[in-house]
Amino acid sequence: ARFSYLPSLPFTLEDYSFFGPGNFYWCPFPSEHPAWDDVDCECIAGHYCPKPFKYDKYYADPFGQRNSVCEYNCTKCSPGTFNTKSWLNNCTECAAGRFVQSDGATE
Repeated sequence: ARFSYLPSLPFTLEDYSFFGPGNFYWCPFPSEHPAWDDVDCECIAGHYCPKPFKYDKYYADPFGQRNSVCEYNCTKCSPGTFNTKSWLNNCTECAAGRFVQSDGATE
């Protein structure tokens, strides 16, 4: 499977769908455009969801009908922090004597 970030779209764009087998996207969605209504995304490692994410509830819904506030609020971990798994609610500070300078670190 290939993952990608979703592009920003003008709200005047109508009748366009990103839904389909094999289409996987990283959160966050760039806007609340109606085209994202049928699309799911994943808040990947190196990012966090600042609001509680309900993993079981999200994946219990059918593909293309899942909904989470994290789809719009997934945020890259800041420098000095990281995480190694998808859908975490926070990032972990680097161990003493170690530091990562970039956003979105996974280790």
